[in-house]
Amino acid sequence: VCDLSRVGSPAADAVWIDTPDPLAALAAVAAYIRSLLACPVIGITGSVGKTVVKEMLNAAIAPWLNVARSPRSWNSQVGVPMSLWQVRPDTQVAIFEAGISRPGEMESLQKIIKPEIGVFTVLTDEHDRGFASRREKMEQKALLFKDCRSIYYIGGDALVEDVLKVSCPQASLHPCDDYRSLCRAVAAEVGVELPTDVKLPEYSSRIDIYDSPEGLMAAMD
Repeated sequence: VCDLSRVGSPAADAVWIDTPDPLAALAAVAAYIRSLLACPVIGITGSVGKTVVKEMLNAAIAPWLNVARSPRSWNSQVGVPMSLWQVRPDTQVAIFEAGISRPGEMESLQKIIKPEIGVFTVLTDEHDRGFASRREKMEQKALLFKDCRSIYYIGGDALVEDVLKVSCPQASLHPCDDYRSLCRAVAAEVGVELPTDVKLPEYSSRIDIYDSPEGLMAAMD
């Protein structure tokens, strides 16, 4: 998917989608894939912890249901559309994460993911400089959940709770004590009741250059 006018010698044995706006084309293809999904779709956002929670949810659900999920930390304007390509005909639950660094980005990601179940991790100072205020940042992140029936989040942050109540009046809100209890609750909503003796693994939140498609492509330049 690219603007072939910028490609010197396109490989003859490759399939090319020639478009003046590759990002818009990626988003359109991903939105079409999403329109075919009949399974529950979980959307995750927050300042940090998105990939950690996504992998914990996969560990909780995958032994019982076929899961499609974002690779690594592919949660950007490029990573989210590419994540939808992980969907297969036998997918029973889809889990996608979405990250933003400025206003206006979440609208396009929401149109692609269209989650029915929302997960919010925590609100920290990550990317504060891209927003007028911490509240504006939370309001922008909450746009991912505008059509969700349920939202699960780590309780205790009054700003997070207030914005979710105002921005997502259609959703039932479920504050959780920690990531493990949150993942158990989300798994139960998609039909997976974890035995009480099952302890969900913890995952490192370390992210390196190869954890995003942009970083991988930059490393190949």
